[in-house]
Amino acid sequence: MLGGISATALANAAAYEGTEAATTAALAADAVGLEA
Repeated sequence: MLGGISATALANAAAYEGTEAATTAALAADAVGLEA
């Protein structure tokens, strides 16, 4: 499983590329429960 730091790094990378990718990353992270 990805750690919180890795999830944040992926989210930041997605946000840099575009908000659509950032939303997808956020939803994926939430589904896995990384935010909690």
